[in-house]
Amino acid sequence: MRDWAIILGGLVVWTLHFLLVYGFASVADVTDPGARRLWAWLGIAGTGLCLSAIAWIAVEARSKRTAQGLPRALGLGGCTVSGIAVVWQSLPLFIAG
Repeated sequence: MRDWAIILGGLVVWTLHFLLVYGFASVADVTDPGARRLWAWLGIAGTGLCLSAIAWIAVEARSKRTAQGLPRALGLGGCTVSGIAVVWQSLPLFIAG
C-alpha cells in the first residue's frame, strides 16, 4: 500500500491543485473585482501547500523504507512532473497577485 501511495501521491496532489486553482479562478470571476487579488493570494497559498506536499512525497520516495526499483522511480518521476505542472498552473496567479 505504501508503494502505491508513493507512486500516485504526486499525481493526486497535482489533481487537487488543479481543482483548487481553477475553482478559485471561477469564484474570482463571479465575485467583486476588488476581491480578485484575495483569490489569487489564496491560490498562491494553496500552491505552496501543494508544492510542500509533493516535496514531502519525493523525500519519502527516496527514504530507505520505500521499496527499491520501479515504485521509487515512478514516484520520483510523478513528483517531478507534478511539481512542474503545479508551478505552470500557478503562473497566472503570480501574475495576477
